[in-house]
Amino acid sequence: MIKLQKILVGVAIVVGGIFFVPQSAFALASIPATLTYSCPAEYIFTYGLCFSPRYGTGSFRMSFFRFATYFYSCPAGYTLSGTSCIPPSTLGTITTTSNIPTSWTITGPATITGSGTTQTSNSQPAGIYTITWNAVAGYTTPVSQSHTLTAGGTISFNATYAPACTYSCPSGRTLSGTTCQAPTSCTYSCPAGYTLSSTTCYPPRVTPAPTKATPSCITPAPIPAIASASCTPVVPHIVSCPAGYTIVNGSCVAPVALPCTAPNVTTWSSCKSSALCTTPPSNLTGQSGFRTGICPTPTYAGTVIEACSSATVTCTAPLTPTLCGNGICETGETFLNCSKDCRSKVREF
Repeated sequence: MIKLQKILVGVAIVVGGIFFVPQSAFALASIPATLTYSCPAEYIFTYGLCFSPRYGTGSFRMSFFRFATYFYSCPAGYTLSGTSCIPPSTLGTITTTSNIPTSWTITGPATITGSGTTQTSNSQPAGIYTITWNAVAGYTTPVSQSHTLTAGGTISFNATYAPACTYSCPSGRTLSGTTCQAPTSCTYSCPAGYTLSSTTCYPPRVTPAPTKATPSCITPAPIPAIASASCTPVVPHIVSCPAGYTIVNGSCVAPVALPCTAPNVTTWSSCKSSALCTTPPSNLTGQSGFRTGICPTPTYAGTVIEACSSATVTCTAPLTPTLCGNGICETGETFLNCSKDCRSKVREF
């Protein structure tokens, strides 16, 4: 295997089978590519040719030759371009697409403006870029986007302009933004004996003077305006919702809880029994009872109760008095087991 390292003005100079490429032949950022020659087994490389071993004897000895095969190679991370090696790029590519003709501005390590539906910006420095889409009459403007461009990488900004909505309201209501406002309606009343005329109450005689009627007013709550059929209504931009909720038309919608069933239980209570102790202080084990299961929320609602047969009933021996007769009704003493200290509360008549 023979390596080419330098060539002077296109002239190949062989030094021990090694060639050289002059540094001045390439840009400052490039380095020479390594040229490697090879010959078949037993052939000898000489001046770019492969010579076979000589055949024959005496003055009739001769050999055959063929052109050597060769290839160029570069260090790891470099890119081969002709006979030079291009170093790893510190630049990248930014592409922009839109579903309708529009214009935009991209800011970051470099500022890029564009218009139309597609654009490719090559050789841009690495860093964080943010695009701002300009408004187009009759369409909603997409939100800004940010991407990070890495050395040698590509980022893409994509916009989808949706037809803007036109809104209308039912009869009697006034459009305000995307809601329909209702006018305030009032009813008027007058004191007894007075006559209502518009908003004034007139007395039955010339005196006293007329007074203003008492209003009772109601302002109905606004209702959503009716969007045109072929548009995308403007909705709040919601990035995330609480766990279990779903984003629907820009709003967080609570999940519809399913009934809790045994297969969905994640936590069971211990088995409880209402059995009574019969031989205290020995505990009762393996008793029939019930346990309560809890399902995860908000997916499931409610609990599950099912029978079980592993309940343990703890029995405690009754307390017996140890100092009966000391004239003090102590803990554990009753009228039944120590009448000397604990007297009955039932009076005799």
